[in-house]
Amino acid sequence: MSTGYAEQMEEALAQYQRRREELVAFQRDAAEIAVTVTAPRKVVSVTIGNGGTVKEIKFPTAAYKNLSGPELAKVLVTTIEDARSQALDKMADLLAPMLPPGLDPRQVVRGSADLHKVMPEDPVDLTGAAVSQPPAH
Repeated sequence: MSTGYAEQMEEALAQYQRRREELVAFQRDAAEIAVTVTAPRKVVSVTIGNGGTVKEIKFPTAAYKNLSGPELAKVLVTTIEDARSQALDKMADLLAPMLPPGLDPRQVVRGSADLHKVMPEDPVDLTGAAVSQPPAH
């Protein structure tokens, strides 16, 4: 085995280990995401966890009693959406350092990123020429 090859393998293994450590930290930190949002007039308080899961709904005051059913439903939905959006922003902040340049982490976590721009099906080298595939054996 040549020294160049051994060095390349060592570097590849080191990159793998760094990437794995990043992913383990990401997974741990993402699992701890929790965002609580309280609606105006303290009608309702909603906590959203990792993955957009509703963890808790509280009525901190009796203000909800002054709302009709449809009004309360609208406040609940708005508050849940606000908390979910903030939780996704926290997830995007965790993910950002691991993404390639040009990829918006907020779009990634919301499923609206154009991955084909950053990671096309047919990769190109730095000159813009298509990377040739190795010959089939």
